[in-house]
Amino acid sequence: MNKQPEDQEPAFKVVDRRRFDEEGREKECCDHDHSHDHAHAHAHTHEAQPQPRETPTAREAMPMSFSLFIQTLAHQAMMGLGLVPWPDSGLVKQDKTLAKETIDLLQMLKSKTENNLDKNEQELLEGMLYQLQVAYVEIFK
Repeated sequence: MNKQPEDQEPAFKVVDRRRFDEEGREKECCDHDHSHDHAHAHAHTHEAQPQPRETPTAREAMPMSFSLFIQTLAHQAMMGLGLVPWPDSGLVKQDKTLAKETIDLLQMLKSKTENNLDKNEQELLEGMLYQLQVAYVEIFK
């Protein structure tokens, strides 16, 4: 392996910029010493900057929550209904079986989690389920 002499600066510097620690807790912004490089200065001005669309790699860093799980299932049902494009092809196509099975899965989750969700989760699940059921009837009547 090719090693650098100890008195020489490394060719690059690795900085951990992940938003969450190993336990899934959100890190404090300035909980460690920064060299105040350009990237760190830019990170502190992110509020004034328009946020880029979420990329798949950014999504991987998000911790899973019940709300995110419900939204993921709802998006899958919307693909089956032909309301959003399929990620693999970018085409909008209907899959009645996928739509029905996913809506049924959300209905099952609603009944199995009764009285175990907080108000926001319950409203999200009920709202998504209602909208998907209405769309299914409209599209496949």
